Amino acid sequence: MDRHVLQPHTRASIRVVTSAGTEELVGWVLPSDDDQLSLRTRSGERQVQWTQVTAYRSVGVPRGRDPLRMPVGELGQLAEHAGLIGRKFVTRLSQLLDGRDPVPPVGDGVALFGEWAAASGEVELFAAAWWAAQADARNLLVVTDDASHIAELTVLGFAERTL
Repeated sequence: MDRHVLQPHTRASIRVVTSAGTEELVGWVLPSDDDQLSLRTRSGERQVQWTQVTAYRSVGVPRGRDPLRMPVGELGQLAEHAGLIGRKFVTRLSQLLDGRDPVPPVGDGVALFGEWAAASGEVELFAAAWWAAQADARNLLVVTDDASHIAELTVLGFAERTL
């Protein structure tokens, strides 16, 4: 097996065989070594020996609900709770991140609200998005009035939400 397929900060499905039987693990790949694989699952961090791994594959970021169906008033409340003022742009994290090489996640300046993450246009967008996805967010709200940030968000497929 080519272990290099599983890059840190990506999501994977791993099948392992233990004394209790076969188990399927889904989670975020953490930096690993030649002997074991570290995976952060919804139930916590797991370490498995490579010798226990029988199959693995990369899987995308969980899709979540359509961010365009979120009422604009509720987006405004999220922005307010995060202390953000400006125009509101939304996207699914899966749409933004799937197919891209991961960057180390950074959560500074990102607020979590269930399946939503909110950030200003000032944050490093991809580092914030990878962090939000690994924190189980499904959608990203970026609030900004800066024209250069708005242009970047538009190119990346974000949709503006207005009243």
